[in-house]
Amino acid sequence: MPPWTDLFIVTAAVLVAMAPMTASFLQCWADRARLDAGVGLPAGRSACDGCGTTLGPIDLVPVFGWLLNRGKARCCGADLHPKFLYGEALVLFCAIWAVLLLPWPVVLPTLLLIPGLQGIVLLTGPKPKIARGFAGALTVLGLLVAWLLLQDQLLNHAGATLLGLALWMMARLQRAVAPDALFLLPVAGAFLGFDGLAITCFVAIPGALAYQVLKPFLYPEHLRRPVMPGEAVVFGLAAAIWIVWLYFTF
Repeated sequence: MPPWTDLFIVTAAVLVAMAPMTASFLQCWADRARLDAGVGLPAGRSACDGCGTTLGPIDLVPVFGWLLNRGKARCCGADLHPKFLYGEALVLFCAIWAVLLLPWPVVLPTLLLIPGLQGIVLLTGPKPKIARGFAGALTVLGLLVAWLLLQDQLLNHAGATLLGLALWMMARLQRAVAPDALFLLPVAGAFLGFDGLAITCFVAIPGALAYQVLKPFLYPEHLRRPVMPGEAVVFGLAAAIWIVWLYFTF
Protein backbone atom coordinates (compact mmCIF):
# COMPACT_ATOMS: atom_id res chain seq x y z
CA MET A 1 0.00 0.00 0.00
CA PRO A 2 1.47 3.40 -0.95
CA PRO A 3 2.32 5.95 1.76
CA TRP A 4 -0.52 8.26 2.80
CA THR A 5 1.21 11.29 1.29
CA ASP A 6 1.39 9.64 -2.12
CA LEU A 7 -2.25 8.60 -1.86
CA PHE A 8 -3.26 12.16 -0.99
CA ILE A 9 -1.33 13.56 -3.94
CA VAL A 10 -2.80 11.08 -6.43
CA THR A 11 -6.34 11.62 -5.12
CA ALA A 12 -5.94 15.40 -5.25
CA ALA A 13 -4.62 15.22 -8.81
CA VAL A 14 -7.59 13.10 -9.88
CA LEU A 15 -10.07 15.50 -8.24
CA VAL A 16 -8.42 18.52 -9.88
CA ALA A 17 -8.54 16.83 -13.30
CA MET A 18 -12.19 15.91 -12.77
CA ALA A 19 -13.21 19.38 -11.54
CA PRO A 20 -14.10 20.86 -14.96
CA MET A 21 -15.85 17.61 -15.95
CA THR A 22 -17.97 17.80 -12.81
CA ALA A 23 -18.69 21.45 -13.57
CA SER A 24 -19.84 20.54 -17.09
CA PHE A 25 -22.11 17.81 -15.70
CA LEU A 26 -23.64 20.16 -13.11
CA GLN A 27 -24.29 22.81 -15.76
CA CYS A 28 -25.98 20.18 -17.95
CA TRP A 29 -28.06 19.06 -14.96
CA ALA A 30 -29.15 22.62 -14.23
CA ASP A 31 -30.03 23.34 -17.87
CA ARG A 32 -32.14 20.20 -18.18
CA ALA A 33 -33.71 20.79 -14.76
CA ARG A 34 -35.22 24.04 -16.06
CA LEU A 35 -37.07 22.01 -18.69
CA ASP A 36 -37.90 18.89 -16.69
CA ALA A 37 -40.22 18.59 -13.70
CA GLY A 38 -38.47 15.45 -12.40
CA VAL A 39 -35.75 15.28 -9.79
CA GLY A 40 -33.46 12.65 -11.30
CA LEU A 41 -30.06 12.99 -12.89
CA PRO A 42 -29.92 14.14 -16.52
CA ALA A 43 -30.44 11.20 -18.88
CA GLY A 44 -29.23 10.74 -22.44
CA ARG A 45 -26.23 12.10 -24.28
CA SER A 46 -25.58 15.81 -24.65
CA ALA A 47 -26.80 17.43 -27.86
CA CYS A 48 -26.17 20.71 -29.65
CA ASP A 49 -28.48 23.49 -28.49
CA GLY A 50 -28.62 24.83 -32.04
CA CYS A 51 -29.51 21.80 -34.17
CA GLY A 52 -29.93 18.92 -31.73
CA THR A 53 -27.03 16.83 -33.07
CA THR A 54 -25.48 14.49 -30.51
CA LEU A 55 -22.14 15.90 -29.44
CA GLY A 56 -18.92 14.01 -30.11
CA PRO A 57 -16.08 13.35 -27.63
CA ILE A 58 -14.04 16.38 -28.72
CA ASP A 59 -17.02 18.66 -28.12
CA LEU A 60 -17.35 17.42 -24.55
CA VAL A 61 -13.77 18.07 -23.43
CA PRO A 62 -14.15 20.75 -20.73
CA VAL A 63 -12.65 24.19 -21.46
CA PHE A 64 -10.52 22.98 -24.37
CA GLY A 65 -13.52 21.79 -26.39
CA TRP A 66 -15.02 25.28 -26.24
CA LEU A 67 -11.68 26.91 -27.11
CA LEU A 68 -10.83 24.48 -29.93
CA ASN A 69 -14.19 25.15 -31.54
CA ARG A 70 -13.75 28.89 -30.98
CA GLY A 71 -17.04 29.17 -29.17
CA LYS A 72 -19.08 27.64 -32.01
CA ALA A 73 -20.76 24.29 -32.53
CA ARG A 74 -18.87 22.09 -35.02
CA CYS A 75 -22.09 20.59 -36.36
CA CYS A 76 -24.00 23.74 -37.31
CA GLY A 77 -21.79 26.72 -36.45
CA ALA A 78 -24.18 28.07 -33.81
CA ASP A 79 -22.65 30.21 -31.08
CA LEU A 80 -21.97 28.30 -27.87
CA HIS A 81 -23.14 29.93 -24.66
CA PRO A 82 -20.15 31.34 -22.73
CA LYS A 83 -21.52 29.87 -19.48
CA PHE A 84 -19.99 26.52 -20.40
CA LEU A 85 -16.51 28.00 -20.64
CA TYR A 86 -16.88 30.27 -17.61
CA GLY A 87 -18.16 27.59 -15.27
CA GLU A 88 -15.59 24.94 -16.22
CA ALA A 89 -12.68 27.37 -16.17
CA LEU A 90 -13.72 28.90 -12.83
CA VAL A 91 -13.99 25.52 -11.11
CA LEU A 92 -10.63 24.38 -12.50
CA PHE A 93 -9.05 27.64 -11.32
CA CYS A 94 -10.52 27.20 -7.83
CA ALA A 95 -9.24 23.62 -7.61
CA ILE A 96 -5.69 24.65 -8.52
CA TRP A 97 -5.97 27.65 -6.17
CA ALA A 98 -6.88 25.35 -3.26
CA VAL A 99 -4.02 22.93 -3.96
CA LEU A 100 -1.46 25.74 -4.07
CA LEU A 101 -2.74 27.60 -1.01
CA LEU A 102 -4.04 25.15 1.59
CA PRO A 103 -2.26 22.64 3.85
CA TRP A 104 -2.48 19.09 2.54
CA PRO A 105 -4.88 17.68 5.16
CA VAL A 106 -7.68 20.02 4.08
CA VAL A 107 -7.06 19.96 0.33
CA LEU A 108 -9.22 16.89 -0.31
CA PRO A 109 -12.34 18.15 1.51
CA THR A 110 -11.85 21.52 -0.18
CA LEU A 111 -11.84 19.83 -3.59
CA LEU A 112 -15.19 18.29 -2.62
CA LEU A 113 -16.46 21.65 -1.37
CA ILE A 114 -15.98 23.21 -4.83
CA PRO A 115 -18.49 21.08 -6.81
CA GLY A 116 -20.86 21.13 -3.85
CA LEU A 117 -20.99 24.92 -3.88
CA GLN A 118 -21.34 24.99 -7.65
CA GLY A 119 -24.18 22.50 -7.51
CA ILE A 120 -26.01 24.69 -5.00
CA VAL A 121 -25.47 27.84 -7.09
CA LEU A 122 -26.72 26.19 -10.29
CA LEU A 123 -29.63 24.18 -8.86
CA THR A 124 -31.12 26.51 -6.25
CA GLY A 125 -33.38 28.11 -8.87
CA PRO A 126 -34.60 25.15 -10.94
CA LYS A 127 -34.34 22.39 -8.31
CA PRO A 128 -34.21 23.82 -4.76
CA LYS A 129 -34.80 20.40 -3.14
CA ILE A 130 -31.73 18.98 -4.87
CA ALA A 131 -29.73 22.07 -3.93
CA ARG A 132 -30.76 21.55 -0.30
CA GLY A 133 -29.48 17.99 -0.62
CA PHE A 134 -26.10 19.33 -1.72
CA ALA A 135 -26.16 21.76 1.21
CA GLY A 136 -26.94 18.96 3.65
CA ALA A 137 -24.06 16.85 2.34
CA LEU A 138 -21.66 19.79 2.61
CA THR A 139 -22.85 20.51 6.15
CA VAL A 140 -22.00 16.94 7.19
CA LEU A 141 -18.62 17.22 5.41
CA GLY A 142 -17.87 20.49 7.20
CA LEU A 143 -18.62 18.99 10.62
CA LEU A 144 -16.42 15.99 9.84
CA VAL A 145 -13.57 18.30 8.84
CA ALA A 146 -14.02 20.31 12.05
CA TRP A 147 -13.96 17.13 14.13
CA LEU A 148 -10.97 15.50 12.44
CA LEU A 149 -8.77 18.38 11.27
CA LEU A 150 -9.54 21.64 13.07
CA GLN A 151 -8.16 20.90 16.54
CA ASP A 152 -11.22 20.11 18.63
CA GLN A 153 -13.40 22.83 17.09
CA LEU A 154 -16.40 20.55 16.65
CA LEU A 155 -18.60 22.26 19.29
CA ASN A 156 -17.87 25.69 17.82
CA HIS A 157 -18.73 24.54 14.31
CA ALA A 158 -21.76 22.52 15.42
CA GLY A 159 -23.15 25.54 17.26
CA ALA A 160 -22.55 27.76 14.23
CA THR A 161 -24.31 25.18 12.07
CA LEU A 162 -27.38 25.34 14.32
CA LEU A 163 -27.28 29.14 14.22
CA GLY A 164 -27.09 29.10 10.41
CA LEU A 165 -30.01 26.68 10.30
CA ALA A 166 -32.03 28.92 12.65
CA LEU A 167 -31.33 31.99 10.51
CA TRP A 168 -32.46 30.15 7.40
CA MET A 169 -35.67 28.97 9.09
CA MET A 170 -36.39 32.51 10.32
CA ALA A 171 -35.94 33.82 6.77
CA ARG A 172 -38.42 31.23 5.49
CA LEU A 173 -40.97 32.11 8.18
CA GLN A 174 -40.61 35.82 7.48
CA ARG A 175 -40.84 35.20 3.70
CA ALA A 176 -37.59 37.08 3.19
CA VAL A 177 -36.12 37.67 -0.24
CA ALA A 178 -34.74 34.43 -1.67
CA PRO A 179 -34.89 32.36 1.56
CA ASP A 180 -33.83 29.22 -0.33
CA ALA A 181 -30.45 30.82 -1.01
CA LEU A 182 -29.88 31.11 2.74
CA PHE A 183 -29.61 27.37 3.28
CA LEU A 184 -25.90 27.96 2.61
CA LEU A 185 -25.72 29.45 6.12
CA PRO A 186 -25.58 26.02 7.84
CA VAL A 187 -22.80 25.07 5.40
CA ALA A 188 -20.91 28.22 6.39
CA GLY A 189 -21.37 27.40 10.07
CA ALA A 190 -20.17 23.80 9.63
CA PHE A 191 -17.01 24.75 7.76
CA LEU A 192 -16.18 28.10 9.37
CA GLY A 193 -17.54 28.25 12.91
CA PHE A 194 -19.13 31.29 14.57
CA ASP A 195 -16.48 33.82 13.52
CA GLY A 196 -16.40 32.55 9.95
CA LEU A 197 -20.19 32.57 9.71
CA ALA A 198 -20.27 36.25 10.74
CA ILE A 199 -17.53 37.19 8.26
CA THR A 200 -19.31 35.23 5.52
CA CYS A 201 -22.50 37.22 5.97
CA PHE A 202 -20.62 40.50 5.55
CA VAL A 203 -18.53 39.36 2.59
CA ALA A 204 -21.59 37.91 0.83
CA ILE A 205 -23.38 41.27 0.61
CA PRO A 206 -20.93 43.06 -1.73
CA GLY A 207 -20.35 39.77 -3.54
CA ALA A 208 -24.05 39.39 -4.33
CA LEU A 209 -24.38 43.02 -5.43
CA ALA A 210 -21.32 42.78 -7.69
CA TYR A 211 -22.61 39.55 -9.23
CA GLN A 212 -26.03 41.05 -9.95
CA VAL A 213 -24.51 44.09 -11.63
CA LEU A 214 -21.61 42.52 -13.52
CA LYS A 215 -22.85 39.09 -14.66
CA PRO A 216 -25.00 40.36 -17.57
CA PHE A 217 -21.97 42.08 -19.10
CA LEU A 218 -20.04 38.79 -19.27
CA TYR A 219 -22.37 37.51 -21.99
CA PRO A 220 -23.10 38.74 -25.53
CA GLU A 221 -25.93 41.24 -25.63
CA HIS A 222 -28.47 38.81 -27.12
CA LEU A 223 -27.80 36.32 -24.30
CA ARG A 224 -28.04 38.75 -21.40
CA ARG A 225 -30.82 38.51 -18.85
CA PRO A 226 -31.50 40.15 -15.49
CA VAL A 227 -30.03 38.38 -12.47
CA MET A 228 -32.72 37.36 -9.98
CA PRO A 229 -32.15 38.27 -6.28
CA GLY A 230 -32.03 34.61 -5.23
CA GLU A 231 -29.33 33.82 -7.78
CA ALA A 232 -27.26 36.78 -6.62
CA VAL A 233 -27.63 35.89 -2.93
CA VAL A 234 -26.66 32.25 -3.35
CA PHE A 235 -23.63 33.17 -5.47
CA GLY A 236 -22.57 35.82 -2.96
CA LEU A 237 -22.80 33.33 -0.08
CA ALA A 238 -20.95 30.61 -2.00
CA ALA A 239 -18.15 33.01 -2.96
CA ALA A 240 -17.95 34.30 0.61
CA ILE A 241 -17.70 30.78 2.06
CA TRP A 242 -14.87 30.03 -0.37
CA ILE A 243 -12.91 33.19 0.47
CA VAL A 244 -13.37 32.85 4.23
CA TRP A 245 -12.44 29.15 4.14
CA LEU A 246 -9.21 29.85 2.24
CA TYR A 247 -8.05 33.05 3.95
CA PHE A 248 -9.61 33.24 7.43
CA THR A 249 -9.66 29.62 8.61
CA PHE A 250 -5.98 28.61 8.31
